[in-house]
Amino acid sequence: MSLARNTLLYLPAQVVGPVAQFVVTVLWTHLVAPSAFGVVTFVMAAQELTGGLGLVWWSIFVIRFQGRYAGPEAAPFKRMDSKVVLAAVMLQCALAAPALLMIGAPLSLGLVVASAGYLATRTLLNHYSEWSRARHKFAVYTFAQLGGQLAGAALSLLAALKFGSEPAAILAGLALGQGAVLLVVTRALGVPWIGAGFDSAVFLSAWRYGLPLVASGVLTWVATNFARLAVQYALGPDAFGVFSAGWGIG
Repeated sequence: MSLARNTLLYLPAQVVGPVAQFVVTVLWTHLVAPSAFGVVTFVMAAQELTGGLGLVWWSIFVIRFQGRYAGPEAAPFKRMDSKVVLAAVMLQCALAAPALLMIGAPLSLGLVVASAGYLATRTLLNHYSEWSRARHKFAVYTFAQLGGQLAGAALSLLAALKFGSEPAAILAGLALGQGAVLLVVTRALGVPWIGAGFDSAVFLSAWRYGLPLVASGVLTWVATNFARLAVQYALGPDAFGVFSAGWGIG
């Protein structure tokens, strides 16, 4: 009964979110030009790579081993988590421009900032979703997963209606929606300020555990997205956008 109950509690977040993203992807194809659609969807795909490099390995470590750091060690572990999260956010921001350069997107300050905002907020929401799941906070987990998807989707569609084929506006809408939900989630989880101290033993343990995950994640991402990049450089940005639409819907 416990397994069935937990499955049902997690079900809305794991079903409604992807369905909402599917619907939004279809709507985007009617609102923005193929080249802009390609940029937005590639940044979304790039989050899987940048998040894997920056925080996913730590998130999995938290789920798997956070039970070790209960009682008196809980508070220092949470502060350690905040330090790793801060480093990951800085990495997401630093990788925004290189991610755009991978597809030859024309860089502008607005596009780089909006992309960095999307990468950071999506990665953080994913991380704190896993924190809430590890602590069996089903309501927070569901809100993080669904709230971020739905709020970001709504604002991105409004941005597309207002600004048309402007990737920076669409990505900014996604980032703002996710950021608003992130503030609520971090308060609900009682995420602490960074504080002093850095436990190198915990970090090295997590990194040894996560390094194979990072390596496999990078290889999987390259294998999955190589076709996108091949289309971009062989056929141009419009073909890249059309290919991305079919790829994303599939």
